Order: sequence, then structure tokens, then C-alpha cells
Amino acid sequence: IFFRIENLCRKMPSIDPSSALRAPLEKLEGIIGAILRNEGPPIPFRAEVRSAFGWTDVPEPPDEAQEEGNLVDLERHQANIPRLPIPTIKQTCETYLHSVRPLLTNEEYEYTEGCVNAFQAEGGDGERLQQKLQEYDAGTGTAQPPSYIERLWDHAYLTGRDPIAINVNYFFGFEDDPAPAKNTQVGRAASLLRGALLCYCDMRNMHWALDTERRSPLCMSQYKRVFGATRIPGISRDRLITYTT
Repeated sequence: IFFRIENLCRKMPSIDPSSALRAPLEKLEGIIGAILRNEGPPIPFRAEVRSAFGWTDVPEPPDEAQEEGNLVDLERHQANIPRLPIPTIKQTCETYLHSVRPLLTNEEYEYTEGCVNAFQAEGGDGERLQQKLQEYDAGTGTAQPPSYIERLWDHAYLTGRDPIAINVNYFFGFEDDPAPAKNTQVGRAASLLRGALLCYCDMRNMHWALDTERRSPLCMSQYKRVFGATRIPGISRDRLITYTT
């Protein structure tokens, strides 16, 4: 998702409405109308759609429902994405010790290190759990998602009962307008909305460039949840819904 934020920002030209309120509102209406006329049928905005959505949700009922509609094929290269390799138990334990070291006193770290060594000892809990994880990953075969973490992460994400806005979901801010003296609050809103709509139309009409790293395709399955996606609260587990029209 972060890879495309710059696309949205590039499509936000400065709008220079007059000081009167009527002119910028008419300009905003004209921008939206032009985009919708050029790109196809109107986009049905839904009042119930919020900005909260999962990073790693899985399109698997009952966690997520999806309406019928045209959705750009953002997963056309999924079959070419290698599965996430499982680190050895030794690598996992070393990473854990490295991450907790700055948080512990010398005495606390020595105790933690002893617990970790016992955990990864031959015949210990670590070896047994590592085997179960490898069996779990092998059982999914070539199925998507190509990560043994994703469904486990979904479960943790959707069952978390802490406040989402400050504990889970990310946020981002926009840079200040390059010419604030020539703009207004309504004009700024129109510019941001225009950029968002152009990005949505690019995605809907399959004009979205392929994300790659060293010429290898990256997973793009989450892009379809940038727009029209929301998290529906549940008692013990939430669910995700995506509107694709």
C-alpha cells in the first residue's frame, strides 16, 4: 500500500479557486463529474464504508464478504510469488534474543537466554512446535496466500479487542500545500479527492503498474482493500467486507 501513496500525491495538482465559496464547490463538482464521465459508470459511494481495513485479511468466509463487481486483477502474478520460507528454530531464537536485549537488564537477559536455550534444545518444545509449523505450511501446498503467517496474523488481527485506531491501524499525513496562499480548505479537499478518484479509476480499469523488486513481482492482493473496505465489529472476532463496485 505504501508503494502507491506517492501515486496519489502526484495526482494532486494545486487547485486555485476564488475566495468565494461557490466557485470552489462548483470546481469540485466538475472534477468529480469529469472523472466519472471519462472512466465509466458512476462509483456508488456507501455511507457505511469506513477507513479501517485489515492489512493481511484473507478472502475467506465468514471473515470477509465481497460484493459482485469489476475488480482489477491484482493477483495475476500470485502464482509466481515464492512462499515465505520458515526460519530455523535457531534463527527464530536468535532474532528473539536480539530484539529483547535492549529491553532487559543483564540479569534479566541471562535468565531469558536460559529459557530460550531450553526451548530450542533437542526434543524440547521448540523442536516440536517447529515441526508442527512445517507440517502446517506443507499442508497448504501452493494455496494462497503464499505465507504461513498470513492466516495466523488475520486471526490475531480480527480477534484483538484493543482500540484499533491507536494500537493497530497505521495512519499517514499529507505534505503542506506548496502554495497555501493560492488555495483554500475546499480547494485542498477537492485536490485530495481528485487524486484519490484517479487512483481508484486506474485500479478499476487495470492501469495499475506491477509492483516489483529486482524484477520479481510482489504481492498486490491488498490493493483491492484500499478503497471500499471496512471492518465490521463482532463479539469475539470481527469480519472484513469489501465493496468492489
